[in-house]
Amino acid sequence: MGSATCAHLAQSGVSVLGLEKHSLPHHKGSSHGNTRVIRQAYFEHPDYVPLLKAAYKHWHKLEEETQRRLFFKTGVLVCGSKDSEMIAGIQKSAHTHQLQTDLLSNLELRSQFPQFKLPEHYIGILEKNAGFLKVEDCVESYHQLAKRSGAALHENEFVTSWKKNGTTLEVQTNQSQYFTQKLILTQGAWSNFLKSIKLKILRKTMYWFKDEKLQYHPSKQTPSYLFDLNSEGIFYGTPTIDSLGLKVAVHSGGEMLNNPNELHSFPSAHEEFKLIKDKLCHILNLDLSTYTQFTHCMYTMSPDSHFIIDQHPACDEIYFACGFSGHGFKFASVIGEILSKLALTGKPPYPIDFLKLSRFTR
Repeated sequence: MGSATCAHLAQSGVSVLGLEKHSLPHHKGSSHGNTRVIRQAYFEHPDYVPLLKAAYKHWHKLEEETQRRLFFKTGVLVCGSKDSEMIAGIQKSAHTHQLQTDLLSNLELRSQFPQFKLPEHYIGILEKNAGFLKVEDCVESYHQLAKRSGAALHENEFVTSWKKNGTTLEVQTNQSQYFTQKLILTQGAWSNFLKSIKLKILRKTMYWFKDEKLQYHPSKQTPSYLFDLNSEGIFYGTPTIDSLGLKVAVHSGGEMLNNPNELHSFPSAHEEFKLIKDKLCHILNLDLSTYTQFTHCMYTMSPDSHFIIDQHPACDEIYFACGFSGHGFKFASVIGEILSKLALTGKPPYPIDFLKLSRFTR
């Protein structure tokens, strides 16, 4: 979110300083793990769809500006029982915004996607224009674009305090002091400046498995996927694109963290691995007994699992975005535009009232 915001601001011609707590890209937050699913038929809420349409345009524009392939259109296959809330949510978003999706019966699922062995009472929705993003490449691309457009980006430097002095904000870091007219905060799991609500941090684990059956190829139907297995959880993954293999993770559940710095501080108990192995071996028709690699990431959960984008409650010159709740990365390109426009004009370019902080205090 920060790299995208810096790039949008720098391209607007203003003076920009970006401060990054770690180096870029890094594996200490929510923006790593090789791939992230991107889709428009959004079961989480139909109001996200206009933002996603804009996000797609920005991702494609970033590809053109940096000459890097970032978006892979594999299609996304969502499967669940007929009474799945996820299936119903996708249908609502698709109907509201006239998105192209294909509703598949169980017979059609088995015929079109024989690589998946889903329960007989499951149906599917295929969104052909969806796929995945190469996340580290996305971060690096926005980082490079921001610098090329004139932004100064300081890695391994973090804010320790800020205060308003007249019309100027004084920002203190672990290395220096800066003065600015506007400040934008995209601190992820470190967004502890909100006193009125509690953000919950969940540690999630992503796994890769050796695979020869579910490899991505432009001419084959090997989609990214989400499986709603009811009380057993929501699982997702992306097809094999390199030597790491097939990516699999559990979207639901997670291990609570008291401090985001604990993310990699102790080994995983592999509870999510056991869940994946027990529930997906048959569906994926693969041997999931041994993974090739795993890594942790964080979901920073808002109380209602929707994003929070707003002015800082204590200072009108500060804008922030946080609480992306495990489904935010695909929006990074448009969040950068939104935050830059808020800082420059005070008005968002898209309707985001449903993401305001005030919804928790009504």
